[in-house]
Order: sequence, then structure tokens, then C-alpha cells
Amino acid sequence: MKKAYKILAVIALLSSSCFAQYEQSAMYKCYLSQNKQLWRQYVTTADWKQMNNQERQRLLNYEYGYIAYGISIKDKDIKQMLQRFNEHIELMEGKMPESTRLTYLSAAASYYISISKITILSNGPKTFSYSEKAVKTDPDDPYALTLRGSIYFYCPSAFGGDKKLALDYLQKAEDRFRQTGDTIDNWNYRSVQMVIAQCYEKTGNKEKAIEKCRQILRDEPEFSYIRDCYLPELLGIKPHDDNNPQNMGASFVSSFGN
Repeated sequence: MKKAYKILAVIALLSSSCFAQYEQSAMYKCYLSQNKQLWRQYVTTADWKQMNNQERQRLLNYEYGYIAYGISIKDKDIKQMLQRFNEHIELMEGKMPESTRLTYLSAAASYYISISKITILSNGPKTFSYSEKAVKTDPDDPYALTLRGSIYFYCPSAFGGDKKLALDYLQKAEDRFRQTGDTIDNWNYRSVQMVIAQCYEKTGNKEKAIEKCRQILRDEPEFSYIRDCYLPELLGIKPHDDNNPQNMGASFVSSFGN
């Protein structure tokens, strides 16, 4: 009996050790430092069937985050990841906030465009319609507001893009994250702040973009993309890091712009 207890204790210890590497603070630090491998490991090895509802919602958010990056680096498994993401979204109908689920459906449609431009006629309208439904379903959902703003930011004006409108949605998203207190170890919050800075720059207000970057770095000095690449670029200094801006430090919705 004692031996059985010891075996169970070892299994429990190993399980908790494996889970610890994916805990929120660890994943957030990876986001700040541009280390994508832990995210990839999580989304490719997580066992959906063994997860409870809360864990599944968490996994969806990291799938949403990693897949756009995976597309940009041509991850060899990206099609399978996107297929799983889409399946997971469908399985969560009625089991999570509908506005957020619709947001993920919108993102998935945009990701399909990134993988194959010939799908833009079918997936382009889906990207916009799911996002519009998400915001109408819950006008205060920061995730829905973030994606809506990102779509307007990255989409060319000929296809409905509007950077000033994008800024409005993104600022509302940032405010909602703060109002709900959902800012600690939250990569989504830092991502929306990043795109706000980009919006300032692209709408001709570089000084506000610089100010926004400095504000972010006061809170998160380890945000390497802003510290080593984007802010130096705004200041006219050669960046320490030439990573593509469509990385984990930036927004994850860029299908129309690529």
C-alpha cells in the first residue's frame, strides 16, 4: 500500500512539474522575450479531452496567439494546428462567452487567408462578419474589441481598413482590460497596447507612438520587441532586433496586410 502511495505521489509530482512550465507567468515571460517554442509545445501537446472547460478556453487563447506567428515563420505543422483550433472553437459553442468564440472564428478565417490567398473570397467576409457579430454580442468584450481593431488596422483601405477606427476599438479594448483587472501576465493586453502604438504611428502621430512605447516599457521593461526593435525604429536608431513586426510582440491579425 505504501508503495502504491509513493507511485501516486511521484506521478502527481511529475504532472504538476509538467503543468508548471505552462503556467500563466511562464507563458507571459515567453511572450515578452519572443521565445515561441514553449507556446508551440503547449498547443501541440495539450490533451483537449483531459481538460476542463476553463483549461480549454485557455488553450484556445494560446492557439489563437501562436498560429498567426506559426504562419509567419511557415511552421510545418501550421495547417494541422489551424484545423485543431477550428475544431476546438466549434466544440466550445455554448460553453464559453459567445463574443470571444466568434472572435476566434473571425481570427481562424483570417488565418486561412494567410495560408492560401485564394480563399480570400470566402474567408474575407467571414473575418469581418464574425468580428462584427462578436462586438454586437458583447460590446465590452476586450478580446472582440481587440480583434475588430486589428482587422481595421491591418486591412488595406480598399478592403475596408480604417486605422482611425482601428485606434478607437483598440483603445476601448485596453480600457476594458484595465477595468476588469485582466492585465496581469496577460499577453493579449500587451498586444493591444503594441498595436495602439502602431496606430499612432500610421495615423501620423509618431510622438504619441513613442510615448505609448515608453509607457509600456515603464510597466514591462522586458518587452523585448518594443525595447529592442520598435521603439529604436521610431527614434531613428538602428534596432537591436530585426525580427519581423508580425511576431509575438505585435498583433496576431495581419492576413489582409500580407
